[in-house]
Amino acid sequence: MFFSLVFLMKINGQSTASKQVITFTIEAPQLDTAKKIWLYLAKDYENSKKAYPVIYMHDTQNLFNIKTLCFGEWRVDEYLDSFTTNKSTSLGINHVGEKRIDELTPYSHEKYSGGKGDYYLSFIKKILKLHIHQNYRILSQPNHTNLFDLSLGGLISFYAVIKYPESFSKAGIFSSVFWTNLEVFELVENLDISNNIITNCEHNEKFWP
Repeated sequence: MFFSLVFLMKINGQSTASKQVITFTIEAPQLDTAKKIWLYLAKDYENSKKAYPVIYMHDTQNLFNIKTLCFGEWRVDEYLDSFTTNKSTSLGINHVGEKRIDELTPYSHEKYSGGKGDYYLSFIKKILKLHIHQNYRILSQPNHTNLFDLSLGGLISFYAVIKYPESFSKAGIFSSVFWTNLEVFELVENLDISNNIITNCEHNEKFWP
C-alpha cells in the first residue's frame, strides 16, 4: 500500500476530509512553534485491537481536505477509504507560510535560506512519534514508519531515511527539489538505497518548492 498511493486532484470548495481523519495541535519546541496534525485512522481501527504502521507526510494542507489545499488536494483519505481492508494509518504535518522552506530543507540555500530540517525531524522523532504511540495503536519500529511526499516534502523524506534509519525505513518521493540541497547526495555515495526509496519526477518540471 505504501508504494501504491495515488495523488488525485479535486477542485470544488466544500470540505472533503474523511470521517476517519482527526486533528490535533502539538507543541514543537525544536521549532519554537506549534503544529497542527491530521491523522487518518484505518477504517477498522475502532473495531480492532491491532496496531498499525504509519506513513508520515509533510504538507498536510494538501492531503485530506480541499478547503486547506495549496497545490490541489491529493485525496489520500479517499484513496485509503477505498480499500476493503486498510492496513495503514497516515499522518500529516501542516506546513504553510515562510517557515516551510526552513523546516523542510536540511541545508541552507544561498537564495532561499532554510536549513532547519534536522530540528524538524527531531520534533517528529522525539515529540510527535512519542505522542502518537502513547495515544494511538500505531507501531513505533522503523520498519513500520515510512515517509511520503513531493517537492520539499520529498527532499526532507529522502534525507530522513538516509540520516535517521533508526527512526524511518522507507520513503516515497516525487518531484523533489534536490537542486536546492545537492549536499544530500554526499550522504548516499556509498549506500545501497534501492530497497528504501522510490522516486519519480517528470522532465522539464518548473520550480515550485
